[in-house]
Amino acid sequence: MALLPRLLFLGADPPQDMHEHFFTDEAWWAHNARNHALFGRWIMDDHNPPLYGAPLYTAVLRGVYQLLGTGLVPTRLLAAVSGALASVVLYLGLRARHPRSEALAPALLLGCSYFAISHSRVGLVESFQLLLIVISAVGVRLAAERPSWCYLGVVGLVLALLA
Repeated sequence: MALLPRLLFLGADPPQDMHEHFFTDEAWWAHNARNHALFGRWIMDDHNPPLYGAPLYTAVLRGVYQLLGTGLVPTRLLAAVSGALASVVLYLGLRARHPRSEALAPALLLGCSYFAISHSRVGLVESFQLLLIVISAVGVRLAAERPSWCYLGVVGLVLALLA
């Protein structure tokens, strides 16, 4: 339920009620990864802040471009899959300690809300960051009973900061 609405018609225009900067920011965040995929090297220009501000996102998006080519659909695919995976990870993390009915509601709210779906259909960093933040939160929650899970929380947090 969380994946299908994110994957259908990824090349379509975003909802009309989204701010115009979503469209320009999408290209801004993809700029460095796209240039590296097209030219095989990092190009220093006026649009490098995303490379320094979100190096992990840039590297992962570069990998997506390497596998699928550059374009609007691959750019948005990373956000779409990340948004859906965030709700799956949330469900699995909650399910480890709670009954299915208690774990399902928050996961469905995260995975199927209009806000979450519309924002993970645009190629921005937030959905990818959200996945890493949810992984971190699940690690912290599970560490309350088994301290070794804290490593997942720490790794998720550090990766979220790099994304």
